[in-house]
Amino acid sequence: MPHTNHSYGSHIRDFACSWGKAVKAETARSGAIANSTYIRTPHTHCNHGQDCEMPKKHHADPRNGVDSYALAEILLQNQDPRIKYVISNHRIFSNAVPPLWTWRAYTGSNPHDHHVHISVQADEADYDSTQPWNIGNLNPQPDAPVADEPPKTLRLGNKGDLVRKQQKQLGLTISGTFDKSTERAVRAFQRTNNLAVDGIVGPYTWRALQKPPIKSTGIVATVFGGTAERIQSAYDNHIITGRERSVALPYRFIDPRPKVKVSRGGKSVVCSIWDVGPWNVDDPYWTKPDGRPQSEQGLDLRGRVTNKAGIDLSPAAAKAIGIDGVGTVDWEFV
Repeated sequence: MPHTNHSYGSHIRDFACSWGKAVKAETARSGAIANSTYIRTPHTHCNHGQDCEMPKKHHADPRNGVDSYALAEILLQNQDPRIKYVISNHRIFSNAVPPLWTWRAYTGSNPHDHHVHISVQADEADYDSTQPWNIGNLNPQPDAPVADEPPKTLRLGNKGDLVRKQQKQLGLTISGTFDKSTERAVRAFQRTNNLAVDGIVGPYTWRALQKPPIKSTGIVATVFGGTAERIQSAYDNHIITGRERSVALPYRFIDPRPKVKVSRGGKSVVCSIWDVGPWNVDDPYWTKPDGRPQSEQGLDLRGRVTNKAGIDLSPAAAKAIGIDGVGTVDWEFV
């Protein structure tokens, strides 16, 4: 049960829960008043003086509420000592766990991408402080456009533009049909993002997919195949030659496999996926919140010491972008 003796000040548990439709509901129930300096809303969603969330369908709906991403950034910039930690859009910063006041990847089951989660220090002097929170002018804008509603739920058998959209976000061949291969890719994405693994694209899976298009940056690339190393394709058993432009990624795709564009220093090359690796065989790191290969930890999933590579390039692909043996690249599905 929340604190019942509410000070008429800017409790962080109150202001973070007070904009938009939540304000309307709370005003009808408890006479809440909100402005950009003091938020005076007793709110029962928050634990006693510590944790609170601004519940919204959209992270930025200026007609009905605050942009939660902007609020999180302001809190980070101000570094108010009353804050314990803040979670927003797959990221967390903390005033308790090093590195202090620095965004880190957050991989919990709730990405907090449609609200901001704020925890304050457990000391009563912090969570019941009436000192203003310097959050600038984040008032609702009644004349702003209405935010779009989230997409509908997708599952096996569905067809259409939304299926095409999710297939593109997953790096799949775009067919517009939610088939078995699409379901398998959805399950893999859910598994690596700590979501319920059911193969259905519901609200939480859509939220995780609404991140920027998959593009992996600063990935260590090594060269495989050709005359220096006899490598047999994991897909059709052909020998990877020195002339073909191909890559290996640490995940087995279901045909038809997407193409991969690899870039470095202003040069780029489009390649086919012809092998599984380097190091791991089930690490679709491009679907993870932090987007980093597991091999970067120094040991692979079998405990072998790695060179931290997250993609292999055939000799022709490596030559096209100026890599001789090992280098750092950006890549994306095309």
